Amino acid sequence: MTVQCSQIDWSRGAEPQADAYDSTIVLSLAAAQGYHRPAVADAPVILDGAVALLPDRSFEHIGECTIAPFQHPSIALAESAIKCWPDGFRQCQTLLHSIAIYDYAPFGSDQIVGSICGAGSNGFGSIAVTVNNHIGLAEGIVHEMAHHKLRMLGVDFEDSIRLVKNDPTALYPSPIRYDCLRPMSAVLHAQYSYTYIAQLDIMVVRGGIDRRRDQVIVERSLAVILPKLEFGRRIIAAEAIADAAGNEFLPALLNWVDRIIAEGYWLLGRFDVPPRTFNHPLTPRKEVKRARTA
Repeated sequence: MTVQCSQIDWSRGAEPQADAYDSTIVLSLAAAQGYHRPAVADAPVILDGAVALLPDRSFEHIGECTIAPFQHPSIALAESAIKCWPDGFRQCQTLLHSIAIYDYAPFGSDQIVGSICGAGSNGFGSIAVTVNNHIGLAEGIVHEMAHHKLRMLGVDFEDSIRLVKNDPTALYPSPIRYDCLRPMSAVLHAQYSYTYIAQLDIMVVRGGIDRRRDQVIVERSLAVILPKLEFGRRIIAAEAIADAAGNEFLPALLNWVDRIIAEGYWLLGRFDVPPRTFNHPLTPRKEVKRARTA
């Protein structure tokens, strides 16, 4: 399927759609750039057989990172967790073709959350992620898939051809990066990838499969991420300069973020967990004041 950008309903591009509309659009845009889903015959698979587990050299530079065994127990647990979010699960099956799994010794055995993740070396649809903590593995999968998706929609980390048209030399505080200011395209990537993580967390907790695990997810993931999403939302709403596609995409994204924030804080209350205080060290003084009064 080939789709002209002028024909795309960008308001349905932000949040995973039950009818896979956004995944279809992303694959069409990828195909226009020459993407063909690679064959991975005889490789071990994940996500109900849709995605291959393939070795990748992406994390070789990280000390104490080694390729994990394909039979690692976190894999089945992570797959089960992503299934709690059916639309997200189907999107991972569609947009990813290979995952490289690593063991990172300092993480030890399964502490539920936490991972190192990044793009794989096999281009669009390939990722690398540590496998030690099963919710961390699940979060890393949707996180990196979101980056792939947003890049194909036209936004790279340092610049964009679509959605936002801020000057790439204009820099803003990111909800994820604290050592430097970032272009709006990078701010959007940070917000987008952590929106996916928060939605996954909510869906897992909503499933109510394991009360102890739910408590850990709320305490160590949602309580940390929600204030960052609020911060990123303010930056994007106040500073993003949208093109025609962005005028459809960004309101849909912010609406999704608002729903996540509302349900996330409800879950914090249900589990009696306070949100973690978040103050960006490079936030302009006017933004600090606005944050305190918002």
